[in-house]
Amino acid sequence: DSCGIKPGRISEVSVNFRARRWGICKMDRLTGACSIEISSRLLENETPYKSLLETVLHELCHTIRGGAGHTGVWKRAVTLLNQTYGYNIKRVNSAEEKGVDETETEKTYKYELQCERCGQVFRRQKLCPLVEHPARYRCRCGGRIQLRAPLLHS
Repeated sequence: DSCGIKPGRISEVSVNFRARRWGICKMDRLTGACSIEISSRLLENETPYKSLLETVLHELCHTIRGGAGHTGVWKRAVTLLNQTYGYNIKRVNSAEEKGVDETETEKTYKYELQCERCGQVFRRQKLCPLVEHPARYRCRCGGRIQLRAPLLHS
């Protein structure tokens, strides 16, 4: 408020225990209200409070009228907050910048597929149509996708 930034209407703020992103702001097209989700990784004791605060402010800036995306209104609001308070609110932050130990949150994958043409690797945690029927899919380069890692059963 002291910067003249007026966030939009917020219907809910919740913690996401599954997502890899730091936060997300979703707008309900019918009501115009926003819901914000924050990663549980930012609530761990070792994570600096400033990392949580900057993430919440990042998402609040998305609630401003015209604040969708990371340009225009959103970018001006973030720049103002950064200059006024010395924050480091950006479009993307690494785990290191956030003070989060990424080794503890590393994902494990049951399935690994690879494009025969360009070598791009696709990893999946769960059985999905791509894993079950890789021949039905093509890589962006047009190459065929093959299952690389053996299927692991839990």
